[in-house]
Amino acid sequence: MSLLLLFLMFKAIIKIGILSFEFITMSIKKVLIWILNLSDKRIVAMSFRLALIFAIIGTVMLNRYQPFLKEYESSTTVFEIIASSIIIPVIFTWIHSTMQEKQSESKDFLPQTQE
Repeated sequence: MSLLLLFLMFKAIIKIGILSFEFITMSIKKVLIWILNLSDKRIVAMSFRLALIFAIIGTVMLNRYQPFLKEYESSTTVFEIIASSIIIPVIFTWIHSTMQEKQSESKDFLPQTQE
């Protein structure tokens, strides 16, 4: 009885693993197709935004964990203020530009009335 239960649990774990792998590969394919369909202008804008966000996050994280590695304690207040004052507006402008683009695309697909 317990061997059968163990076998069924093992089979379920394998199925979950396979489904998870398929889901991840499908998601990666969708993201790659979406990136390949972007215009050059959008790719440059997105890469600049992502690089800026990751650079600031990396700086804040490095300065946050630096006191554990050294004897003196440094302050990260300035970096956190800079990070929040740059990252938050960049993300909001990113969302706003995406929403504006979707609205303009939806207006393009509306049927034209002829008089």
